[in-house]
Amino acid sequence: MDAALLAGLLRDGGGRLDLRGGRICGSLDLTGMRVAMPVRLRDCAVEMPLLLDHADLVSLDLGGCVLAGVRGGGVRVAGDLVIRDAGVGGDVDLLSARVGGVVELDRSRVDGGVFVQRSEIGGGVHLRDAVVARGLRMAGARIGVNVDLSRARVGIIGDPRAIRDPRAIGDPGAARGSGAAGGFGAAITGGGVTVGGAVFGHDLVAEGEIHLVGAQVTGAITLQNTTLCGPDDGYALLLIEAQARLLTLRPAPDSTGTVSLRDARVGRLVDDPVNWPRRCRIELDGLTYERLSRRSEDTVGWSVRQRLAWMGRFVVGVAPGPYDQLAAALARDGREQDARRVLVVRERRRYRAAGWAGAVWGAVQEAGIGFGYRPVRALLWLLLVVAGSTGWFAWSGPLRAVKADEAPTWDPLLYSVDVLVPLLDLGHDKAFDPVGADKAVMLAVMAAGWILATTVIAGAGRALGRDGR
Repeated sequence: MDAALLAGLLRDGGGRLDLRGGRICGSLDLTGMRVAMPVRLRDCAVEMPLLLDHADLVSLDLGGCVLAGVRGGGVRVAGDLVIRDAGVGGDVDLLSARVGGVVELDRSRVDGGVFVQRSEIGGGVHLRDAVVARGLRMAGARIGVNVDLSRARVGIIGDPRAIRDPRAIGDPGAARGSGAAGGFGAAITGGGVTVGGAVFGHDLVAEGEIHLVGAQVTGAITLQNTTLCGPDDGYALLLIEAQARLLTLRPAPDSTGTVSLRDARVGRLVDDPVNWPRRCRIELDGLTYERLSRRSEDTVGWSVRQRLAWMGRFVVGVAPGPYDQLAAALARDGREQDARRVLVVRERRRYRAAGWAGAVWGAVQEAGIGFGYRPVRALLWLLLVVAGSTGWFAWSGPLRAVKADEAPTWDPLLYSVDVLVPLLDLGHDKAFDPVGADKAVMLAVMAAGWILATTVIAGAGRALGRDGR
């Protein structure tokens, strides 16, 4: 069928157009055209790119078609725009489009890229089981319901010459001009995208980085068994400053690259530190979440010990914020003991990062009072030192009095307590003059007292600081 004849029918006709199994020769150009009928071209072959720039359509169904490409910048579609079970040899370009229903490419193969930047899509964007060889671009788009990428394969597929240039991210012109949309290294770009429903990435394979910086998602972001293919020294997933009610982050075992959740805000976080991919790192600085949760099908959870081991191995940096956030979430769930364990690990890492002197002082504080989170430990140390000192001085006999006529009755327990506790004066330590081994023991007990006092004060300061916050 001649493309010009078909365009004339669409311009002048009414009712609906339903064409199946046809071959459309020439360029089907609907640029700026108002088409008052639903258009359904099923299992058709369209030799040249379909031109829809600034067209005004009721609905468009291209299911099963073989297309050279779709150019629809600024197109308006009152209903759905469907390219299901299709093969597209080039790009699907819907920049700044207005679609009242869904944009659907389920089970289609797109040899170029899919562009919906700055578009308003009332229904959703569906690419279930689709293959998009040069990436999905949706920066700045407003999507009313869901973005469903389940079982899709998106990114730099089959092009070893792809140029990884991060300066080109979000620039569809650069991508089209190079002949390799997405050749700059990003599989999905969605900076600033707004999604009224959820983002689903079950079993998604992203061959390149996923950029969702600043994404605003009303529902959930679900990345379950998602294969991330970032470079070992670069990013695979950027959710910086993103917001969602629920984030499920469980990359597939063979995922690579760094996941960044810096300054993201989610209500619930579902992950799996026990089965985290060994070649993935993660950034958690500034991430806030209310609860750590599990999926309904999970039968075995993680322990705090396992999570802390995961953080020590895979989390980038030594900032205390991720530990504070984890402790706060555990405390909200009533797991106070686990929360204290997290805070002890935080302090240990902080002191070790300060060099050998900090590591030594941190070890003293941890052994003494558990950085202030285990105050009972200080009492045990106190009792141990008093018992040892009392036993020694009881065995070694009464010490020589400085002034025999003014000295109190010799008592090894009171003498030990008086020496041990700084700023406490029971009149015993100054009344007796130890020599030799007795003096060495007295000095050791005095040093232990000052160390315990200092660690207790430091721990109390941290406790008061937490209460003040």
